[in-house]
Amino acid sequence: MEGTPGNQRWRVRAAREDDFERWRELYRGYADFYRVPQPEESARLVWSWIHDPRHEFGCLLVEDGQQIAGLAHFRPFARPLSGGTGCYLDDLFVDPDLRGAGAAPALLTELRRLARGKGGTSCGGSLLTTIIGQWPPTTATQSAPAGSPTT
Repeated sequence: MEGTPGNQRWRVRAAREDDFERWRELYRGYADFYRVPQPEESARLVWSWIHDPRHEFGCLLVEDGQQIAGLAHFRPFARPLSGGTGCYLDDLFVDPDLRGAGAAPALLTELRRLARGKGGTSCGGSLLTTIIGQWPPTTATQSAPAGSPTT
């Protein structure tokens, strides 16, 4: 998961137990952006899902070697018409001070790779659809709208 083609600055990896404080800071920023209160007990529950191998919920973090810059929460979903599995992007957030340097595309590239590796046929979600359209994309990557938590 080292870097992405054309952008070796970023490393994308699964969240580790010792990432909690930075993950919480980023996830609080995400909730604040949408003006959604998030009690600490809810955040701890989400964190427990991330580290429970029996739970379908996943979390990728992107870092530049010095700090974690962003997160992506995702989960698989059934696609009955195609008989396949999709990947739903629940949350995508990049630290406002680190936006515009490729962290969000690095997360999305790794998410695509993971989905394909698990036999996934698509990945959707409000932000993912806005950012890249179809999964896998059939046209050039689109930019997120101004003011979104990844621009």
